[in-house]
Amino acid sequence: MSGCSTRCGARSLPQAVTRSWWDAGSALQILGGVYWELGRLTDGLDLLGPEVASDERAGYRDGRAMMLDAIAKINIELGRHVEGLERAERASALVEDTKRHWVQSGILNTVATARRRLGQLDRALQAGEQALALAREARFRRAEADSLLCLSLTYREAGRYDEARTHAEQALALARAHSFRVVEGQALTALCKTAEAEEAHGTAVELGEEALAVHRGTGHRLGKARTLLALARAHWKTDGAAAELMRRQAWATFSDIGVPETEYADLDR
Repeated sequence: MSGCSTRCGARSLPQAVTRSWWDAGSALQILGGVYWELGRLTDGLDLLGPEVASDERAGYRDGRAMMLDAIAKINIELGRHVEGLERAERASALVEDTKRHWVQSGILNTVATARRRLGQLDRALQAGEQALALAREARFRRAEADSLLCLSLTYREAGRYDEARTHAEQALALARAHSFRVVEGQALTALCKTAEAEEAHGTAVELGEEALAVHRGTGHRLGKARTLLALARAHWKTDGAAAELMRRQAWATFSDIGVPETEYADLDR
């Protein structure tokens, strides 16, 4: 009996080690995501960088891929778009032959975001559509909402406002149905930006104010800063003083987070 117990224990040890790596990797990836949402970008890099570089995690692809993806997101926010794309593509390669579609979907959204920031809109749409298909196949609603939002932002930059609005509205509906508060704020901001681009300034202001309230509730500082910029543009023709105040508040938040001026000045165009 003891011999069987020993052998069974020996066989289960690698699984136990793998589970411990999964737990640690998942916790670190989640913490990286929290730092991203709070705007603590440098803290996120300091947390995740050494773990990704560690050879002991090289054999556990999912955890390594998710940490690479979190680092890619932070690099994109810091204006390091090429580096972010490289990290995200490495992460995607690690899991492309797995059945974990929700992981693949999240990483492809990061690839799409990097390509959108680099002005590669066709390739961004392609990655976003792949992400959406995988999320729906996995029936993972948060990944689906994120993918819809990612596509909305790309369609808006491409000047395809009807598609931008439709995708953002679908993301908003999912976010509200499943209490994805961060996505709710982002979707409202996306709708605000689309309305402003179409010169529906009153609608843009209403949506932006609603988004701002959500971001303040979640503590998502990057979302708050982006919304303030969108509101500043929506207010510019009717209330220049309010618009300038919002713009300065947004720039101060970006600066405090560590986003370089060249990055948020580009967002302010």
